[in-house]
Amino acid sequence: MNNKSQFNFYAQHESNHRRTRLINCLLPVVLLIVFLVIYCFFVWGNTDDEVTFGQAFMTTMTPGMFKFFAFVFVV
Repeated sequence: MNNKSQFNFYAQHESNHRRTRLINCLLPVVLLIVFLVIYCFFVWGNTDDEVTFGQAFMTTMTPGMFKFFAFVFVV
Protein backbone atom coordinates (compact mmCIF):
# COMPACT_ATOMS: atom_id res chain seq x y z
CA MET A 1 0.00 0.00 0.00
CA ASN A 2 1.23 3.50 -0.80
CA ASN A 3 2.18 5.55 2.28
CA LYS A 4 0.97 8.78 0.68
CA SER A 5 -2.59 7.51 0.54
CA GLN A 6 -2.71 6.65 4.24
CA PHE A 7 -4.29 9.10 6.64
CA ASN A 8 -2.06 9.93 9.57
CA PHE A 9 -4.48 10.54 12.42
CA TYR A 10 -1.83 11.61 14.92
CA ALA A 11 -0.23 14.18 12.62
CA GLN A 12 -3.64 15.64 11.80
CA HIS A 13 -4.59 15.73 15.48
CA GLU A 14 -1.39 17.59 16.38
CA SER A 15 -1.90 20.05 13.52
CA ASN A 16 -5.45 20.77 14.66
CA HIS A 17 -4.26 21.18 18.24
CA ARG A 18 -1.64 23.77 17.20
CA ARG A 19 -4.18 25.71 15.16
CA THR A 20 -6.65 25.70 18.03
CA ARG A 21 -4.03 27.10 20.42
CA LEU A 22 -3.19 29.83 17.89
CA ILE A 23 -6.85 30.79 17.52
CA ASN A 24 -7.32 30.82 21.30
CA CYS A 25 -4.33 33.15 21.69
CA LEU A 26 -5.40 35.53 18.92
CA LEU A 27 -9.08 35.77 19.88
CA PRO A 28 -8.59 38.15 22.86
CA VAL A 29 -6.36 40.42 20.78
CA VAL A 30 -8.87 40.58 17.93
CA LEU A 31 -11.76 41.22 20.32
CA LEU A 32 -9.87 44.01 22.06
CA ILE A 33 -9.07 45.68 18.74
CA VAL A 34 -12.71 45.43 17.63
CA PHE A 35 -13.98 46.93 20.89
CA LEU A 36 -11.44 49.76 20.73
CA VAL A 37 -12.29 50.61 17.13
CA ILE A 38 -16.04 50.60 17.83
CA TYR A 39 -15.56 52.76 20.91
CA CYS A 40 -13.34 55.24 19.08
CA PHE A 41 -15.86 55.55 16.26
CA PHE A 42 -18.60 56.33 18.79
CA VAL A 43 -16.44 59.00 20.43
CA TRP A 44 -15.10 60.24 17.11
CA GLY A 45 -18.60 60.52 15.66
CA ASN A 46 -19.90 62.51 18.64
CA THR A 47 -17.40 65.35 18.38
CA ASP A 48 -18.02 68.50 16.38
CA ASP A 49 -14.35 69.28 15.89
CA GLU A 50 -12.14 67.88 13.17
CA VAL A 51 -10.37 65.10 15.05
CA THR A 52 -8.18 62.37 13.64
CA PHE A 53 -8.66 58.76 14.63
CA GLY A 54 -5.37 58.78 16.57
CA GLN A 55 -6.38 61.86 18.54
CA ALA A 56 -9.78 60.36 19.37
CA PHE A 57 -8.11 57.14 20.48
CA MET A 58 -5.50 58.82 22.67
CA THR A 59 -7.95 61.21 24.34
CA THR A 60 -10.50 58.52 25.15
CA MET A 61 -8.21 55.84 26.58
CA THR A 62 -8.31 56.68 30.27
CA PRO A 63 -7.65 54.21 33.11
CA GLY A 64 -11.42 53.86 33.51
CA MET A 65 -11.74 52.76 29.91
CA PHE A 66 -9.15 50.03 30.40
CA LYS A 67 -11.27 48.74 33.30
CA PHE A 68 -14.35 48.90 31.11
CA PHE A 69 -12.72 46.90 28.32
CA ALA A 70 -11.38 44.40 30.83
CA PHE A 71 -14.91 43.93 32.18
CA VAL A 72 -16.39 43.55 28.67
CA PHE A 73 -13.68 41.08 27.73
CA VAL A 74 -14.27 38.95 30.81
CA VAL A 75 -18.02 38.93 30.27
